[in-house]
Amino acid sequence: MFVSTIHRAKGETHTATLIMETYNKGYDINQLLPLLKGKKKKGLEAKKKVLYVGMTRPTHLLCIAIHRTYAKSAKNRVTLSEQDLDQIRANGYEVVCINK
Repeated sequence: MFVSTIHRAKGETHTATLIMETYNKGYDINQLLPLLKGKKKKGLEAKKKVLYVGMTRPTHLLCIAIHRTYAKSAKNRVTLSEQDLDQIRANGYEVVCINK
C-alpha cells in the first residue's frame, strides 16, 4: 500500500484511490457536496481542482470517505440526509454507509 497526497499523484494513475475528507476551516468534501450531486458550485476553485485530480487517478476503484454528521459550530450540526445520499446515487455513485 502506498499513501500519498493528491498533489503528489498529479499525472499518475492507480488501480484504486481512497480520498479521505480532511478539515481545514470546514470539511473539504462536504463543501463540495453539490458537485457529487451533479450540481454546479461557484467558488472554491482550488478545492474543486484538487478533488478533480484525486477523482481521476484510479483506473478501477474510487472511494470517497465523507463524514455523514459533523458539528459545523457549537450549535449547528450538519447531517447528510437520505435525500442527499439519493441525489449522489442518482449521479452515478454507489453510496455505502458505515456505522460504528
